[in-house]
Amino acid sequence: MDKKVYEFISEKSWEKILELKTCKICNATFPIFEWDRKLLDKISPKIWDEILDIGIICEESSRIFRITKTELDFYRKYQIPLPKKHFQTRQIEAFKQRPSWELYIRKCEKCSVEMLTIYSEEHRPHMYCEECFNEKF
Repeated sequence: MDKKVYEFISEKSWEKILELKTCKICNATFPIFEWDRKLLDKISPKIWDEILDIGIICEESSRIFRITKTELDFYRKYQIPLPKKHFQTRQIEAFKQRPSWELYIRKCEKCSVEMLTIYSEEHRPHMYCEECFNEKF
């Protein structure tokens, strides 16, 4: 890492570098910091470009990840705080929030025609076949 970048980061009251890692793809060396989580939330709109050279430790899986220029531009544009978790960890959490992949056979409340739906009997929303739905709404 460039000495100028290191000095800039040190001036911003960052913790000391825990270790230096080497990327297996591009062989670039980058420092690993234990991030101050409060600072991470506050700096997002005015984050500096040197953040692209820093490896971030995922707070959940302890995996190292980096932020790309495209990601940083997106976070700046919409003033979104920087992620604290690795991309794959965030993806797994998002998939857990999706409805189940199971299909259930339910009957239309109006005409009792059987149909497939993702809603179980316990969920109990009003269920209508396409024809009854179009008549009602």
